[in-house]
Amino acid sequence: MSAQYQQQQHKCRLAIRTGSSLISIKRILLLSIIIFNCLIITSAIEHDSLECEKTGDCPEPSHTVIKLHKRDDELARRIAAEHGMVVKGQPFLDSHYFVEHSSSDHRRKRSVIASLNDHPDVRWVSEQRPKRRTKRDYMFNDNEVPEEEKFHESMVKETFRQRRRKREQIASINPDTKLPVPKLPFPDPLYEAQWYLVGKAVGNYDMNVREAWALGYAGRNVSVSILDDGIQRNHPDLAENYDPLASTDINDHDDDPTPQDNGDNKHGTRCAGEVASIAGNNQCGVGVAYHAKIGGVRMLDGPVSDSVEAASLNLNQDHIDICIMGPRR
Repeated sequence: MSAQYQQQQHKCRLAIRTGSSLISIKRILLLSIIIFNCLIITSAIEHDSLECEKTGDCPEPSHTVIKLHKRDDELARRIAAEHGMVVKGQPFLDSHYFVEHSSSDHRRKRSVIASLNDHPDVRWVSEQRPKRRTKRDYMFNDNEVPEEEKFHESMVKETFRQRRRKREQIASINPDTKLPVPKLPFPDPLYEAQWYLVGKAVGNYDMNVREAWALGYAGRNVSVSILDDGIQRNHPDLAENYDPLASTDINDHDDDPTPQDNGDNKHGTRCAGEVASIAGNNQCGVGVAYHAKIGGVRMLDGPVSDSVEAASLNLNQDHIDICIMGPRR
């Protein structure tokens, strides 16, 4: 799987394709910070398992993966059942499958792996160890968030279209691009604190995003996926832009990327907000590409192996334009 995994990493570097929705160089500039993050993460692919193999203190394998000669979901389930295992979730990289042992007996597990290796329909089998991955973030006290900025169910009673119509304030139409230009500043309460957008960096610099907005570019027809600890898809500043086709749960092998509500899993939602928070809705802040579609892959809320990262990067490549990996290697 190594060569295919590296191909997925390469595709993440080149995630902006030349399709009709992404032909504008200005749109690329608008999302430059997103691509920059992607390049930083995918450039460091050295496996930390090499170090533990030298010292002999490797953790127990966290994932078992089999590769068939070609995709055959029924055959994969049958092979797993024959070996006292079950297939978990959907296949990835075409013919790779997560399989899980039904027994915790280590001797039994070793014999099962040996048997799978000898199976004529199994091209490759691997027990993969978790990698060290940490979230790139600063400490933030959620208790400091004002009550009026917290989520209330009443916020979702109006339809997305009704809310967009109410809040959309257009200053003009750009004569060159024929796209609407937003009226600035946005009323969102944290917008003025977003120094990287409003010229409050050292030397009064910022990312020049307002110049892109003035051309009408705000991420329309672009789908972004955050590979992290999940995404709160019903968050009032994200729900309208949420993209289920750019979302899944690799940790629990289902389609819902909602993170655990345990106080620790909020990094992915924050990253999603920096990319595609809704503008002009008087909630929180504003995303760099506030008209982009945003999804999330829950993959950091559990052991992270090569197969977890590969499955995450392999999600809906014909649909997702930009992928961002949240963990730091």
